[in-house]
Amino acid sequence: HVTKNSLQLPVILKATFDLGKKIVFVYGGPYLRHNMYGRAKGKIDGSTESMDIYSKNSDMKRWDYGVGIGIGVEMNQFVVSLGNQIGQADINAASGSKMKAGNISLSVGYFF
Repeated sequence: HVTKNSLQLPVILKATFDLGKKIVFVYGGPYLRHNMYGRAKGKIDGSTESMDIYSKNSDMKRWDYGVGIGIGVEMNQFVVSLGNQIGQADINAASGSKMKAGNISLSVGYFF
């Protein structure tokens, strides 16, 4: 089990297309993320182990960057969007290992 807390700064451009009773939109742009805190917890040889994944002797990097893209639709007072964040930085400094962050999101909202 891994818990990770990050602060992310996205710069997103959005284009909207009015299709009568619906509005379709697409968005995308770069982001910069700072991984502030993370903890990994699991069982190793029957005993529970826990460690800070961003400690000084960890191979995990705190800074990440990438591209976010998405598509959505607004209809009546509802909005639904599907997005993907694609990490570009190798966030693991261990030799012979590569790790990139990613995120897929589904958002549903209601406008009051």
